[in-house]
Amino acid sequence: MPLPTASATPAAAAVLLFSTICLARAGSIGVNFTGNAGGGTGTAMAPEALAGVVPQAHWNSMADTPNQASPVALADDAGVPSGASLSWTANNTWRVPGNAASQPLMDGYLDSNATNQTITATITGIPFGEYEVYVYIGSDGNGRSGRTRVNGNAASDVWHRTTTNPFGGYVEGTATTENAAVPSNYARYSGLTGGTLTVQTLRGSENFGLHGIQIVQTPAIVSPSIVINEIHYDESDKTSKGEFIELYNNSGATVDLSGWFFSAGIG
Repeated sequence: MPLPTASATPAAAAVLLFSTICLARAGSIGVNFTGNAGGGTGTAMAPEALAGVVPQAHWNSMADTPNQASPVALADDAGVPSGASLSWTANNTWRVPGNAASQPLMDGYLDSNATNQTITATITGIPFGEYEVYVYIGSDGNGRSGRTRVNGNAASDVWHRTTTNPFGGYVEGTATTENAAVPSNYARYSGLTGGTLTVQTLRGSENFGLHGIQIVQTPAIVSPSIVINEIHYDESDKTSKGEFIELYNNSGATVDLSGWFFSAGIG
């Protein structure tokens, strides 16, 4: 959003800025699949470790097992029980050992092979009304094709070619055919609703794995108890960092701002 020009009155500038800057808080739930390779041990993520396209802490590191029939309770990004739970089925677990130190989210994964080509993970009890889902995929070999799918809907398929060995950053896949697939390591699904989510990866050319799943609540505008009290912008000294936005809590109670962010109006 362009900032008001110098000719705008302070009152007009304040109204414009206050009406276009949106403050929101989004909760999230992250799942990290650990895995082994040749008898090695997968890497569980530390509670404070930040990872994901939408950075969050308190990832749920799953046990190193290809099948989990009994639902596992999941914590949210604040480390408290979310009410959601996860079960899954796959052929095997594996890992990309070189990613353990730099990005453990992209280390272990649920694996597929020619016998069992589909991995299925089911999350129930999702506490968000509307949310986005990030599906993190990969393999210990690059260039392998495969696709992601949500809620059993083939129309949601996104094709990828693996690029996680080593991990060099998050790259979104958007291809709808195998021929159009390019190196990528996650798919994003927006506007989802409902308490149950099914995530699948389907093998293409070779082994193709599921590193993790992240469910991010679609932000809601926050309570009026937290207001934007002051905006200081267009600092005359361009070499200093004097611009700021001041928030004011008029509720009389402590408010935890963890996970809050500006969803619009900040360029």
